[in-house]
Amino acid sequence: KKQRERFLKLRHSIIIIQKWYRNKNEIQKSQVLNKQMKENNDKDNTMIVGNYDNQIAKQKIACITIINWWTTMKQVRKFKTIIKATITLQRWYRSWKETKRLRKDFIIVKHSCIIIQSWYRKVKK
Repeated sequence: KKQRERFLKLRHSIIIIQKWYRNKNEIQKSQVLNKQMKENNDKDNTMIVGNYDNQIAKQKIACITIINWWTTMKQVRKFKTIIKATITLQRWYRSWKETKRLRKDFIIVKHSCIIIQSWYRKVKK
């Protein structure tokens, strides 16, 4: 039994060490890949973008940023309009429903009063 427990502890320790070693290797591999990708991007950028090209690239980025902002603002305005319309419809519907309920309650009370009055008039005679 002790030997089994010792074996399990040892196995658990080995598994932890293996996980650590595999994680370490994965991190090193990803760092190497990231470094290579960054070097490739730097080479591409220096080859493609010169002084003039750099200005054009900046203008394109500015245009794209402005277009994205404008599109977002249009969508926000449309969303707010839809929300406002929805809230208006919900208020109207709830008001109509409440009015209908109050009217029904009023008619019930009115009908009850009529019944009581008619009974009283019969008894009075």
